[in-house]
Amino acid sequence: MAGGGGGSYPSGNDKGAQVKNPGSPVNDEEVDISQLSAYLAAKPTNTKESAYSIKITGLTTSNYNDIKSALTANPTKYVDLSATALPNGITVMKECFMGCNSLVQSPAIPNSVTNMSFCFSGCSFTQAPVIPNSVTNMEWCFFWL
Repeated sequence: MAGGGGGSYPSGNDKGAQVKNPGSPVNDEEVDISQLSAYLAAKPTNTKESAYSIKITGLTTSNYNDIKSALTANPTKYVDLSATALPNGITVMKECFMGCNSLVQSPAIPNSVTNMSFCFSGCSFTQAPVIPNSVTNMEWCFFWL
């Protein structure tokens, strides 16, 4: 279901609920950043193995930190954000996803990022993110809280 303005999101076993199941292809669900928290709140609790595969749309350099707010407000909703690309122009991702223990795969990190200190502290990755060569500070980046 495309994000954008208002509307409700399916929950439970509705056709719109997308989870990754081993061995079966899953399309990424597109959700606007302004609707991410409500979208996750409507979803049932899941596991790392059944993480919701989400492509977040509408991201800018001034609102990408809203991802952290949505994830920490919904700590029992595991998400794979590998289909999401953070916007170019971000240079500091310090503490960006710190404490987001339901994040199992990171969004794509732009080449403009230089500081990722504490960025993924406390995350539950099933696969490590690709770190661009532009990053010069990764102090405590993957520290487990």
